[in-house]
Amino acid sequence: MPALLAVLLILFTFSSSIAQLVFNDDNEMRYEISYSNYSSMNLFGVLRKGEYLVFKPYSAGISKNNILTFIKPQSIINVYGKIKDMPFYYVEHDDIKGFIKEDVISFIDEEHLNLLKSKNTIYLKKPLVINDVIFPVATELKVDRFEKNSYLALIWDDGLYRARIKNFFATKKVKKSNRNYRKNSKIFLGYPYVWGGGENGWDCSYLVKDFYSLFDIRFPRNSYQQISEVEHIDVSDKGIAEKKKILRASKPYDVLLYFPGHIMIYSGFKGKEPMGFQALNRVNGRYFSKVDHFPLIKTGLLQKVTKIGFVDRKKSPDLTVAQNKDKL
Repeated sequence: MPALLAVLLILFTFSSSIAQLVFNDDNEMRYEISYSNYSSMNLFGVLRKGEYLVFKPYSAGISKNNILTFIKPQSIINVYGKIKDMPFYYVEHDDIKGFIKEDVISFIDEEHLNLLKSKNTIYLKKPLVINDVIFPVATELKVDRFEKNSYLALIWDDGLYRARIKNFFATKKVKKSNRNYRKNSKIFLGYPYVWGGGENGWDCSYLVKDFYSLFDIRFPRNSYQQISEVEHIDVSDKGIAEKKKILRASKPYDVLLYFPGHIMIYSGFKGKEPMGFQALNRVNGRYFSKVDHFPLIKTGLLQKVTKIGFVDRKKSPDLTVAQNKDKL
Protein backbone atom coordinates (compact mmCIF):
# COMPACT_ATOMS: atom_id res chain seq x y z
CA MET A 1 0.00 0.00 0.00
CA PRO A 2 1.47 3.42 -0.87
CA ALA A 3 2.63 5.40 2.17
CA LEU A 4 0.29 8.34 1.46
CA LEU A 5 -2.70 6.05 1.19
CA ALA A 6 -1.73 4.28 4.39
CA VAL A 7 -1.65 7.62 6.20
CA LEU A 8 -5.02 8.59 4.82
CA LEU A 9 -6.59 5.35 5.97
CA ILE A 10 -5.25 5.53 9.51
CA LEU A 11 -8.34 7.26 10.83
CA PHE A 12 -9.98 7.05 14.20
CA THR A 13 -12.48 4.31 14.93
CA PHE A 14 -15.37 4.87 17.26
CA SER A 15 -18.55 3.16 18.29
CA SER A 16 -21.23 4.79 16.24
CA SER A 17 -24.17 3.84 14.10
CA ILE A 18 -25.46 4.59 10.65
CA ALA A 19 -29.21 4.84 10.42
CA GLN A 20 -30.67 4.97 6.94
CA LEU A 21 -34.30 4.79 5.95
CA VAL A 22 -34.74 3.78 2.34
CA PHE A 23 -38.04 4.12 0.52
CA ASN A 24 -39.32 2.70 -2.73
CA ASP A 25 -41.52 4.50 -5.29
CA ASP A 26 -44.60 3.88 -3.16
CA ASN A 27 -42.89 5.49 -0.15
CA GLU A 28 -42.84 2.21 1.75
CA MET A 29 -39.85 1.71 4.04
CA ARG A 30 -37.57 -1.06 2.77
CA TYR A 31 -34.71 -1.22 5.27
CA GLU A 32 -33.30 0.41 8.32
CA ILE A 33 -29.55 -0.12 8.56
CA SER A 34 -27.48 0.33 11.66
CA TYR A 35 -23.90 -0.69 12.39
CA SER A 36 -21.45 -0.11 15.22
CA ASN A 37 -17.65 -0.04 15.20
CA TYR A 38 -17.62 2.26 12.21
CA SER A 39 -14.37 3.79 10.93
CA SER A 40 -15.10 7.33 9.77
CA MET A 41 -13.33 8.96 6.82
CA ASN A 42 -13.96 11.61 4.21
CA LEU A 43 -12.12 10.61 1.04
CA PHE A 44 -12.70 10.33 -2.67
CA GLY A 45 -12.40 7.17 -4.70
CA VAL A 46 -12.71 6.01 -8.30
CA LEU A 47 -14.26 2.67 -9.19
CA ARG A 48 -11.84 0.30 -10.88
CA LYS A 49 -14.75 -1.62 -12.35
CA GLY A 50 -18.53 -1.48 -12.32
CA GLU A 51 -20.18 -2.61 -9.11
CA TYR A 52 -23.50 -2.51 -7.27
CA LEU A 53 -24.20 -0.05 -4.49
CA VAL A 54 -26.28 -1.93 -1.91
CA PHE A 55 -28.47 -1.26 1.11
CA LYS A 56 -26.38 -3.44 3.39
CA PRO A 57 -23.18 -5.49 3.21
CA TYR A 58 -23.54 -9.13 2.21
CA SER A 59 -21.45 -12.27 2.49
CA ALA A 60 -23.32 -14.88 0.45
CA GLY A 61 -24.04 -13.15 -2.84
CA ILE A 62 -26.13 -10.13 -3.79
CA SER A 63 -29.92 -10.27 -3.96
CA LYS A 64 -32.20 -8.07 -6.03
CA ASN A 65 -33.82 -6.58 -2.95
CA ASN A 66 -30.43 -5.42 -1.70
CA ILE A 67 -29.52 -3.46 -4.85
CA LEU A 68 -29.63 0.33 -4.83
CA THR A 69 -27.94 0.98 -8.17
CA PHE A 70 -25.13 -0.10 -10.45
CA ILE A 71 -22.18 2.30 -10.61
CA LYS A 72 -20.03 2.33 -13.73
CA PRO A 73 -16.24 2.05 -13.81
CA GLN A 74 -14.29 5.28 -13.37
CA SER A 75 -17.16 6.88 -11.47
CA ILE A 76 -16.04 9.20 -8.68
CA ILE A 77 -17.51 8.46 -5.26
CA ASN A 78 -17.40 9.99 -1.79
CA VAL A 79 -16.11 7.50 0.77
CA TYR A 80 -17.42 8.15 4.28
CA GLY A 81 -16.41 5.10 6.24
CA LYS A 82 -15.83 1.40 6.61
CA ILE A 83 -17.53 -1.22 8.71
CA LYS A 84 -15.01 -2.99 10.93
CA ASP A 85 -14.21 -6.56 9.85
CA MET A 86 -16.36 -6.31 6.71
CA PRO A 87 -15.01 -5.76 3.16
CA PHE A 88 -17.36 -2.85 2.41
CA TYR A 89 -17.11 0.93 2.41
CA TYR A 90 -19.99 3.29 3.10
CA VAL A 91 -20.10 5.68 0.11
CA GLU A 92 -22.21 8.17 -1.81
CA HIS A 93 -22.74 8.48 -5.55
CA ASP A 94 -25.36 10.59 -7.35
CA ASP A 95 -26.81 11.55 -3.96
CA ILE A 96 -27.44 7.92 -3.08
CA LYS A 97 -25.66 6.44 -0.06
CA GLY A 98 -24.97 2.76 0.45
CA PHE A 99 -22.29 0.11 0.70
CA ILE A 100 -19.86 -1.08 -1.95
CA LYS A 101 -17.09 -3.68 -2.03
CA GLU A 102 -13.74 -2.38 -0.89
CA ASP A 103 -11.72 -4.04 -3.68
CA VAL A 104 -13.35 -1.97 -6.45
CA ILE A 105 -12.31 1.39 -4.97
CA SER A 106 -9.08 3.14 -5.90
CA PHE A 107 -8.56 6.16 -3.65
CA ILE A 108 -7.60 9.39 -5.39
CA ASP A 109 -5.84 12.48 -4.04
CA GLU A 110 -7.18 15.99 -4.48
CA GLU A 111 -4.62 16.99 -7.11
CA HIS A 112 -5.45 14.12 -9.46
CA LEU A 113 -9.16 14.45 -8.74
CA ASN A 114 -9.12 18.10 -9.81
CA LEU A 115 -7.12 17.16 -12.89
CA LEU A 116 -9.74 14.63 -13.96
CA LYS A 117 -12.59 17.06 -13.28
CA SER A 118 -10.91 19.68 -15.47
CA LYS A 119 -10.85 17.41 -18.52
CA ASN A 120 -13.47 17.02 -21.25
CA THR A 121 -15.81 14.03 -21.19
CA ILE A 122 -16.59 11.35 -23.75
CA TYR A 123 -19.41 8.80 -23.60
CA LEU A 124 -19.15 5.22 -24.80
CA LYS A 125 -21.53 4.26 -27.61
CA LYS A 126 -20.50 0.62 -27.44
CA PRO A 127 -19.16 -1.55 -24.62
CA LEU A 128 -15.38 -1.86 -24.30
CA VAL A 129 -12.97 -4.04 -22.36
CA ILE A 130 -9.91 -2.19 -21.07
CA ASN A 131 -7.40 -4.14 -18.98
CA ASP A 132 -9.99 -6.89 -18.35
CA VAL A 133 -12.56 -4.36 -17.08
CA ILE A 134 -15.91 -4.09 -18.85
CA PHE A 135 -16.87 -0.48 -19.65
CA PRO A 136 -20.60 -0.45 -20.49
CA VAL A 137 -22.45 1.76 -22.95
CA ALA A 138 -22.80 5.36 -21.66
CA THR A 139 -19.74 5.10 -19.42
CA GLU A 140 -18.23 8.56 -19.01
CA LEU A 141 -14.48 8.89 -19.42
CA LYS A 142 -12.18 11.89 -19.14
CA VAL A 143 -10.02 12.74 -22.14
CA ASP A 144 -6.41 13.87 -22.13
CA ARG A 145 -6.57 14.88 -25.78
CA PHE A 146 -8.57 14.40 -28.95
CA GLU A 147 -6.79 12.76 -31.87
CA LYS A 148 -7.78 12.40 -35.51
CA ASN A 149 -9.57 9.06 -35.24
CA SER A 150 -9.47 8.40 -31.54
CA TYR A 151 -9.62 9.77 -28.01
CA LEU A 152 -6.82 9.45 -25.48
CA ALA A 153 -8.79 8.69 -22.34
CA LEU A 154 -7.52 8.94 -18.77
CA ILE A 155 -8.04 5.92 -16.50
CA TRP A 156 -7.40 6.04 -12.75
CA ASP A 157 -6.32 2.88 -10.92
CA ASP A 158 -3.91 3.81 -8.12
CA GLY A 159 -2.39 6.19 -10.65
CA LEU A 160 -3.22 7.62 -14.05
CA TYR A 161 -2.75 5.80 -17.32
CA ARG A 162 -4.01 6.48 -20.82
CA ALA A 163 -6.16 4.35 -23.09
CA ARG A 164 -6.65 5.07 -26.79
CA ILE A 165 -10.31 4.68 -27.79
CA LYS A 166 -11.41 4.71 -31.42
CA ASN A 167 -14.07 7.26 -32.40
CA PHE A 168 -16.30 4.34 -33.38
CA PHE A 169 -16.72 3.46 -29.70
CA ALA A 170 -17.30 6.88 -28.17
CA THR A 171 -18.71 10.34 -28.70
CA LYS A 172 -18.27 13.84 -27.36
CA LYS A 173 -21.23 15.68 -25.88
CA VAL A 174 -24.02 15.57 -28.46
CA LYS A 175 -25.87 18.69 -29.64
CA LYS A 176 -29.53 18.75 -28.63
CA SER A 177 -31.86 18.17 -31.59
CA ASN A 178 -34.73 15.83 -32.36
CA ARG A 179 -32.58 14.07 -34.97
CA ASN A 180 -29.75 13.51 -32.50
CA TYR A 181 -32.11 12.39 -29.76
CA ARG A 182 -33.60 9.70 -32.02
CA LYS A 183 -30.23 8.70 -33.48
CA ASN A 184 -28.65 8.27 -30.07
CA SER A 185 -31.61 6.39 -28.63
CA LYS A 186 -30.50 3.56 -30.95
CA ILE A 187 -27.39 3.09 -28.80
CA PHE A 188 -29.59 1.59 -26.10
CA LEU A 189 -32.19 -0.33 -28.13
CA GLY A 190 -32.48 -4.06 -27.58
CA TYR A 191 -30.55 -4.20 -24.33
CA PRO A 192 -32.34 -6.05 -21.53
CA TYR A 193 -34.17 -4.51 -18.62
CA VAL A 194 -31.91 -4.94 -15.57
CA TRP A 195 -33.09 -4.02 -12.08
CA GLY A 196 -30.72 -1.39 -10.72
CA GLY A 197 -28.88 -1.25 -14.04
CA GLY A 198 -25.78 -3.25 -14.87
CA GLU A 199 -23.00 -3.94 -17.33
CA ASN A 200 -25.51 -5.07 -19.93
CA GLY A 201 -28.77 -3.22 -19.32
CA TRP A 202 -30.83 -0.55 -17.61
CA ASP A 203 -33.86 -0.03 -15.46
CA CYS A 204 -36.25 2.81 -16.29
CA SER A 205 -34.63 5.67 -14.39
CA TYR A 206 -31.07 4.60 -15.16
CA LEU A 207 -31.92 4.77 -18.87
CA VAL A 208 -33.32 8.29 -18.47
CA LYS A 209 -30.17 9.36 -16.64
CA ASP A 210 -27.76 7.81 -19.14
CA PHE A 211 -29.63 8.90 -22.25
CA TYR A 212 -29.76 12.58 -21.31
CA SER A 213 -26.17 12.56 -20.06
CA LEU A 214 -25.05 12.20 -23.70
CA PHE A 215 -26.44 15.71 -24.20
CA ASP A 216 -24.95 17.00 -20.94
CA ILE A 217 -28.38 17.09 -19.34
CA ARG A 218 -27.89 15.82 -15.80
CA PHE A 219 -30.58 13.94 -13.93
CA PRO A 220 -30.51 12.28 -10.52
CA ARG A 221 -30.77 8.53 -10.24
CA ASN A 222 -34.36 7.65 -9.37
CA SER A 223 -37.68 8.32 -11.04
CA TYR A 224 -39.22 10.44 -8.27
CA GLN A 225 -36.23 12.77 -8.24
CA GLN A 226 -36.18 12.93 -12.03
CA ILE A 227 -39.79 14.04 -12.44
CA SER A 228 -39.35 16.42 -9.48
CA GLU A 229 -36.40 18.10 -11.15
CA VAL A 230 -38.37 19.33 -14.17
CA GLU A 231 -41.50 21.41 -14.40
CA HIS A 232 -44.37 18.98 -14.55
CA ILE A 233 -48.13 18.82 -14.52
CA ASP A 234 -50.40 16.43 -12.70
CA VAL A 235 -52.49 14.40 -15.15
CA SER A 236 -53.74 11.77 -12.74
CA ASP A 237 -57.31 12.96 -13.30
CA LYS A 238 -57.05 13.18 -17.11
CA GLY A 239 -58.10 10.62 -19.67
CA ILE A 240 -56.22 9.23 -22.65
CA ALA A 241 -57.55 11.86 -25.08
CA GLU A 242 -56.33 14.74 -22.89
CA LYS A 243 -52.93 13.15 -22.36
CA LYS A 244 -52.57 12.56 -26.12
CA LYS A 245 -53.40 16.20 -26.75
CA ILE A 246 -50.61 17.30 -24.41
CA LEU A 247 -48.14 14.98 -26.17
CA ARG A 248 -49.20 16.17 -29.63
CA ALA A 249 -48.33 19.71 -28.57
CA SER A 250 -44.96 18.66 -27.11
CA LYS A 251 -41.54 17.96 -28.60
CA PRO A 252 -40.44 14.32 -28.73
CA TYR A 253 -37.66 13.56 -26.22
CA ASP A 254 -38.51 16.76 -24.34
CA VAL A 255 -41.12 15.04 -22.19
CA LEU A 256 -40.90 12.65 -19.25
CA LEU A 257 -43.89 10.45 -18.44
CA TYR A 258 -44.13 9.25 -14.87
CA PHE A 259 -46.24 7.11 -12.62
CA PRO A 260 -45.11 5.68 -9.25
CA GLY A 261 -42.52 3.03 -9.96
CA HIS A 262 -41.79 3.93 -13.59
CA ILE A 263 -40.54 6.71 -15.84
CA MET A 264 -40.15 6.97 -19.63
CA ILE A 265 -39.39 9.42 -22.42
CA TYR A 266 -42.04 10.46 -24.93
CA SER A 267 -40.49 9.80 -28.36
CA GLY A 268 -43.19 10.93 -30.81
CA PHE A 269 -46.17 9.44 -32.59
CA LYS A 270 -46.27 6.37 -34.82
CA GLY A 271 -49.49 6.96 -36.71
CA LYS A 272 -52.07 7.65 -34.04
CA GLU A 273 -50.09 5.89 -31.33
CA PRO A 274 -47.84 7.87 -28.96
CA MET A 275 -44.56 6.09 -28.30
CA GLY A 276 -42.36 5.93 -25.22
CA PHE A 277 -38.60 5.28 -25.19
CA GLN A 278 -37.94 3.29 -22.04
CA ALA A 279 -36.50 0.33 -20.23
CA LEU A 280 -39.67 -1.63 -19.61
CA ASN A 281 -39.87 -4.78 -17.54
CA ARG A 282 -43.57 -5.55 -17.47
CA VAL A 283 -46.92 -3.81 -17.53
CA ASN A 284 -50.40 -5.22 -16.88
CA GLY A 285 -48.98 -8.70 -16.42
CA ARG A 286 -47.13 -8.74 -19.75
CA TYR A 287 -43.34 -8.99 -19.80
CA PHE A 288 -41.21 -6.98 -22.23
CA SER A 289 -37.91 -6.84 -20.33
CA LYS A 290 -35.94 -4.67 -22.75
CA VAL A 291 -35.17 -1.15 -23.95
CA ASP A 292 -37.29 -0.01 -26.90
CA HIS A 293 -39.83 2.48 -28.20
CA PHE A 294 -43.12 1.08 -26.89
CA PRO A 295 -46.68 2.09 -27.86
CA LEU A 296 -48.17 3.88 -24.89
CA ILE A 297 -51.85 3.15 -25.41
CA LYS A 298 -51.65 -0.47 -26.58
CA THR A 299 -49.50 -1.37 -23.59
CA GLY A 300 -51.73 0.50 -21.14
CA LEU A 301 -48.86 2.74 -20.05
CA LEU A 302 -50.43 6.08 -20.95
CA GLN A 303 -53.47 5.26 -18.85
CA LYS A 304 -51.19 4.89 -15.82
CA VAL A 305 -49.27 8.18 -16.28
CA THR A 306 -49.84 10.59 -13.39
CA LYS A 307 -47.26 13.30 -14.20
CA ILE A 308 -45.91 14.78 -17.42
CA GLY A 309 -42.63 16.69 -17.15
CA PHE A 310 -40.79 18.97 -19.58
CA VAL A 311 -37.04 18.53 -19.91
CA ASP A 312 -36.36 21.95 -21.48
CA ARG A 313 -37.77 23.53 -18.33
CA LYS A 314 -35.39 21.69 -16.04
CA LYS A 315 -35.07 23.17 -12.60
CA SER A 316 -31.80 23.88 -10.87
CA PRO A 317 -30.72 20.73 -8.98
CA ASP A 318 -32.08 20.55 -5.45
CA LEU A 319 -31.37 17.01 -4.40
CA THR A 320 -32.31 17.17 -0.76
CA VAL A 321 -32.62 14.21 1.55
CA ALA A 322 -36.38 14.70 1.52
CA GLN A 323 -36.49 14.08 -2.22
CA ASN A 324 -34.55 10.83 -1.99
CA LYS A 325 -37.63 8.81 -1.11
CA ASP A 326 -37.78 6.16 -3.77
CA LYS A 327 -35.30 3.72 -5.05
CA LEU A 328 -35.44 3.55 -8.82
